[in-house]
Amino acid sequence: MDDKRNRRRWTRQALDPPELGYLLAEDRGYKAGTTLIDTPVALYVDLINKSQGGAALKAPRSIETATTVSLLTYCDNEKLWFTFQGDVKWVEKEPDSSNNYVVGLEISRQEKPGRHLSPAVECPGIPNPSDFEFIHQTNLITSTPRKALCSLLNSLTYREVKAGDRFIRQGDSGDHLFVIQDGACVVYVEKDQETYTVGRLARGDVVGEMAMLTGEPRSAHVEAETDLKLWGLSRSKFDVIADENPDLRSFLTELVADRFSGRKLTAERTIGKYIITDIIGRGGYSIVYKGVHSGLNMPVAIKMMRHNLAMNPKFLNKFQREAKIIANLNHENIIKVYDIENLFRTVFIIMELGEGETIKELIQREKQIPYPRIVNVLIQSCRALTYAHQQGIVHRDVKPANMFIKSGDRVKLLDFGLSCTTGSENPEFSGTVAFMSPEEIEGEIVDHRSDIYALGITTYEMLTGQRPFPEDDLLSLIEMHLEQNIPDPAAVRSDIPEALRQFVLKACARKPDDRYQSIDEVLGVLLPLAEELGLTPDLRTNHKKGLTTLHLIYEEGQRLALKQLLEDFNAKARKIGVELKAADFPEI
Repeated sequence: MDDKRNRRRWTRQALDPPELGYLLAEDRGYKAGTTLIDTPVALYVDLINKSQGGAALKAPRSIETATTVSLLTYCDNEKLWFTFQGDVKWVEKEPDSSNNYVVGLEISRQEKPGRHLSPAVECPGIPNPSDFEFIHQTNLITSTPRKALCSLLNSLTYREVKAGDRFIRQGDSGDHLFVIQDGACVVYVEKDQETYTVGRLARGDVVGEMAMLTGEPRSAHVEAETDLKLWGLSRSKFDVIADENPDLRSFLTELVADRFSGRKLTAERTIGKYIITDIIGRGGYSIVYKGVHSGLNMPVAIKMMRHNLAMNPKFLNKFQREAKIIANLNHENIIKVYDIENLFRTVFIIMELGEGETIKELIQREKQIPYPRIVNVLIQSCRALTYAHQQGIVHRDVKPANMFIKSGDRVKLLDFGLSCTTGSENPEFSGTVAFMSPEEIEGEIVDHRSDIYALGITTYEMLTGQRPFPEDDLLSLIEMHLEQNIPDPAAVRSDIPEALRQFVLKACARKPDDRYQSIDEVLGVLLPLAEELGLTPDLRTNHKKGLTTLHLIYEEGQRLALKQLLEDFNAKARKIGVELKAADFPEI
């Protein structure tokens, strides 16, 4: 009784994050009638709290009370396992979970820490603690969220392959990936009765993942060059874990990105009619590659959506619907979308490849861009936005990184992947916070004025070489967008033309009604400024011209009033770059 009373007084330490544990039902010293409910008798668990004489852990299955167990807990700092002996005292189903149980242990003995158990008490099947040091450093585990770690470790299965054996065959269905713990293997492709070696994989490499991702037939043979020790993961088990832990989908993105970034050409680097050649850049939503059309030898850019987004059905449907709309956009200042491919459990957008640099890169190189060039960039960007807005599309991610300047100073607006229709409320996937309007941040109605706000922030950065609000604290940045007016750019660059200064301050007004109400209003400010700065007509109107004919039928006594009307109309038309031609016709 005193012993129980003392145990109740022991302080319990909650563990956040949990410690990793390895639970093993001993094969000696059992009490009669006690055992684990199912085999295997070893499993990884999360240790959620502990005291001097007890512990509580989260396990993926129920364990019969009075079972005697060994519990190993891993200390990441010391790279050591601490071993305890004890008995299961109680088991409870974890609330709101159909898979997990909370298990209470009474600890009776602690052994000296070591790197792993002796082989006599290790258990085959899932990785033993002696295997963990290797597995812990693989991309598979480093990409796994902590809360999914035990589920993943419990899903791995061990396999040995003898030298010379082929364990993956080209054309077979692929439902497993393998992590190589020891040994090496050769990857080769059979084509036109010829054999082509495309790679050699060794310790730590992942093999077979592409077919597992797609469910398509294996694209190559894999043969053991030496004896191999492998850890396998099935597609069905991975999907279950990833459904419960969506962040694990990022692992798929990194696997695919790593395979595409390699220098050797393999079958997996073909995306429909296109072949990936190099990686261009990475972003929060996508990875972009340089590629070529295999039949036309035409260079293209290939944007791969990250799997955590592409495998979200709601986002995927939204993205594909909007991508098809954007593919129909045809404007000289908007990057062209050629094709959309659904492969490797993600989406690839095939786009025009531009030779040049982004405005972000231009700012980094020049720090403060000359005023004529800034105005030229703005006018062309406005024309792209005018066209998009006329189609009912709000870009929602206008920023220097999404504005590309080609040779000849032709500007292309990039990345409509986050666009939405005018009037959308509370979009689920936001753009870059540094350029987001207050109404976007608060999830309110979004229209073309949000793009005008982002264009104003972009202009501030082009003028000053820096962004208006510091970004070292995300919450503070959001609060500044909501509560503070944009700083005056003239405080950083004192000789800014007044029209450009006023444009920035008005475009970035916190209330949408206080901003310019259309891109046409913005052009009304920028086009006269372009003339003052000496921009040539060709530079300002890189446009195919259109012609609209308007017939005005009037009485002779209305000629004077008509003349005044035409003068007023012509003045407004010139502000937005429209040229008015009038001619008199004989009486009708």
